[in-house]
Amino acid sequence: ANTLYVVGNHDANTMRLVKLDLATGKEEVVAEDKEYDIGGAMIDEKRRVPLAVSVTRARTEWKVLDDSVRADFEALAKVRRGDFAVSSQTTDQSKWVVAYTADNGPVAYYLYDRPTKKAELLFVNNSKLEKVQLAETEPVSYKAKDGLTVHGYLTKPLGVEAKNLPTVLLVHGGPWARDSWGFNPLAQFLANRGYAVLQVNFRGSTGYGKAFL
Repeated sequence: ANTLYVVGNHDANTMRLVKLDLATGKEEVVAEDKEYDIGGAMIDEKRRVPLAVSVTRARTEWKVLDDSVRADFEALAKVRRGDFAVSSQTTDQSKWVVAYTADNGPVAYYLYDRPTKKAELLFVNNSKLEKVQLAETEPVSYKAKDGLTVHGYLTKPLGVEAKNLPTVLLVHGGPWARDSWGFNPLAQFLANRGYAVLQVNFRGSTGYGKAFL
């Protein structure tokens, strides 16, 4: 009852998960990445402790904090291509609904049975996307003229040599936002018509810490 878990970037460059003792005011860093913000946290609703945290680098990755779910995260990583997140859990935590995001297809939802470590496909959010061939999106990075590393994503059209292609620079809004790996309808529309599509997380984009912002 005297413990508070906080995701924040006070006294740090990036967002991190901190454990705060309300009685003493003492803070303990539970999880952090020096270059990227901690994103979501998966919580054990019964024990009220964090099980894992996500970090979106080029792709969304999970850092397991509690050994009780380590084997589950290892099993989920092998189910299919894509980045996953646990959408919901049964009260006894024996079953999870897990969503898989991909760059070249719809989001796929699975029912995962923890005792058997088996995942069963439930549905996809847009079945029409399964019937077409879509381009893959690859993470890219480059050095700016002052030495800062800038990250982004490149989607290249299928069936043509990736050389001297007309290219669209697709700029995200904000700047209090960022692009991430996954299905992007506009990028796919342009790639389908022969364009390479470059998405850049320019200075001011979120997710890379205060210094980058």
